[in-house]
Amino acid sequence: MSTESPSLTLFTALASLAVVGAGCPTADPGAESPAPGASDEPTPATTPESESPELQTIQIPAEGVDLEGVLHLPVGQEPVPAILLVHGSGPASRDQPTPGQLNMAFGFTIPVFAQLAAALTQRGFAVLRYDKRSCGRFNGLCDNDYPPPPDDLTIDAFIDDARRAVEFLAAHPRVDADRVFVVGHSQGATLLPTLLSHSSTARAGVMIAGNFDPIDRLVANQLAATQHLLAGQGLTPEQIDAIPAVASLTEMAQQLAALRAGTHDGTPIGGAPAAFWRSYFDQHERAIAQAAQLDRPLLALRGSYDWNIDSNQWEKWRNTLQASPHAGLHDAVELPCVTHALNCVSEPDWHKIKPEDIGREVSETVVEAIVGFLAT
Repeated sequence: MSTESPSLTLFTALASLAVVGAGCPTADPGAESPAPGASDEPTPATTPESESPELQTIQIPAEGVDLEGVLHLPVGQEPVPAILLVHGSGPASRDQPTPGQLNMAFGFTIPVFAQLAAALTQRGFAVLRYDKRSCGRFNGLCDNDYPPPPDDLTIDAFIDDARRAVEFLAAHPRVDADRVFVVGHSQGATLLPTLLSHSSTARAGVMIAGNFDPIDRLVANQLAATQHLLAGQGLTPEQIDAIPAVASLTEMAQQLAALRAGTHDGTPIGGAPAAFWRSYFDQHERAIAQAAQLDRPLLALRGSYDWNIDSNQWEKWRNTLQASPHAGLHDAVELPCVTHALNCVSEPDWHKIKPEDIGREVSETVVEAIVGFLAT
């Protein structure tokens, strides 16, 4: 790992960590995609598959594709509670490798879902993680047999995939069908209210780092935050606009705004068809209303060092859940030092961050928060 401070490499780390986006089949500025300046090599010490004997390679029949993934099982034979992990944005693999967050590259990649699944399995949960249908050999990002997604792909396909995975878990002989839960990260978090509303099999959900505002507003806010941060480093507006990642994010914000206004020309946005983004607009609106009425437990979880999803997003989720007629079922928790990649940055002042301040593992506090909520 480089000994250079992340704050010094900030300007080379701006690109694809910016957006909670599409999960599209082509180039996508998704929050979990590799960033310039960040290594694409996973951390050698965190490959749970090589350490656990309780793994099953699985396939789940879905619309137009057999989803491929892995099921972690605790040692023993008795039925156990189970958790489905739902991806963030971008064409994510079952590992969900993440090299940083908005405006901060770590210098290494964290296999977030692989680590999280291993930790939850150690606490007695079966955990299922699979390759997103937008990740395959067709785009060189996953080693599976998926066909390229169709041009009319919508966000509902991801929700239906997760629903089928929930049903798969409930039918598994090692799983207690009355204790099947869902944990969604980033984009996956925003899908949970809809998923739980459509599936009575899922008994509770944990939304980690989910945006409350719709994607077009979120992208605009992320762009403004990036411009403000760079201006604070002494760059002029012209210098900021000349940074390729900022230019790409600006274009995306403008295209999404035009789509919302009905003036978009129909060209792809961030690598995904305009129809995908329209479906995302519609689904997000439904999700907010569904969360407000959900009669099963829902936890809104955020890390205080998350630069993708600011505290205002989490506070809106908290207020919505507290105003629910089922408020007693829900909770909202903010965890100190945790980033969008679920690791901990121990130095509060980002200007002073050193390589050793950046955790290489999913924070134990994230695991404890999930387990504590689902065990109640």
